[in-house]
Amino acid sequence: MDSYNFPQVTQLAIPFFVVAILIELWLVRTGRARDSFETRDTLTSLMMGTGNVVAGLLLGVVSYWALLWLWQFRVFNLGLSFGCSWPPSCSMICATTSIIASRTGCAGCGPNT
Repeated sequence: MDSYNFPQVTQLAIPFFVVAILIELWLVRTGRARDSFETRDTLTSLMMGTGNVVAGLLLGVVSYWALLWLWQFRVFNLGLSFGCSWPPSCSMICATTSIIASRTGCAGCGPNT
């Protein structure tokens, strides 16, 4: 199954956003648009955009570290071959019993079976 890669909309919109601000500033300075440009509005828009990017980065970092911490409590490991992770193969069952065996003190079936 082919997957579609969606474009990064925020990264594509930033140049157009900056150009729109510059056009609006030019229109106000040349007198074609009167009293319609407020610096507070521009700064608010820029801060909202910056806050959006920072919040996304912060959420990504926090999620990454939380998932890394939770990884130590996993019940079983599906391995790297996702195509044959279900139904469980003998190696996956053996790996699961090895993890359980290592936590309970039993020998398990070993890593090479």
